[in-house]
Amino acid sequence: MYEYRVKVEEGMIEGNLIKDKGVVEFLRIPYALPPVGELRWKAPLPMAHWQGTRKSDRREIAGIQTKGWFGGNMDFSMLERSEDCLYLNIWKPESMKKDIPVYVWYHGGGFQGGFNGDPMFNGEFLAMRGIILVTVNYRLGTMGFFCHPDLEKESPYGTSGNYGFMDQIAALKWVKKNISAFGGDPDNITIGGQSAGGMSVSLLMTKNDGLFKKAVCESGDAILSGRRSDNYRKWSRPVLRWKGS
Repeated sequence: MYEYRVKVEEGMIEGNLIKDKGVVEFLRIPYALPPVGELRWKAPLPMAHWQGTRKSDRREIAGIQTKGWFGGNMDFSMLERSEDCLYLNIWKPESMKKDIPVYVWYHGGGFQGGFNGDPMFNGEFLAMRGIILVTVNYRLGTMGFFCHPDLEKESPYGTSGNYGFMDQIAALKWVKKNISAFGGDPDNITIGGQSAGGMSVSLLMTKNDGLFKKAVCESGDAILSGRRSDNYRKWSRPVLRWKGS
């Protein structure tokens, strides 16, 4: 493994060059301020600038979730879980070629579990084929989707319970703003996800604002959920209204 540095708007990041794969990985990049304390159950705020160089950290972290909520290959009970979870991972080809297609991936887990470092989402394989892959953590469960009238009253958008979706939008804005530093094409971003990630993608399609060009939903459809209940209306309303920073 060898160091590799990229300058993004917030500061310098040092990644790892996987020499035998021709891939550079940048792990645990913060795309927003930690949603803790007074920022709990609030829309995410942009990450502050940092001094020096942030090193790519292999220590995986997941959002707060119940141990073994899914079981099987989605039991991440051995992981560190924290409210401070708004990070993304990037894998890019070693080549310094510009305007590389970008794929932003949202994990599944029923909005209750999962994380962006799941081995199934290892970005080496797409990067070896000339694509930049970005995998995103977002708030889950109570931390990401808690609704309460008092939260609606203090929100400038008059809504509550959609912080996980707001995180996904904030991550996409970070990618749009910074991905050219990695050689990516900000005008050729595809978003994708499976299960809850697929549902997220279909919701994000209602609020594109030029943030992405294409979308892939795998085994998840928010419109289908809307047919079963009024969840689609509740979920999409804040997504459509929140502008963020």
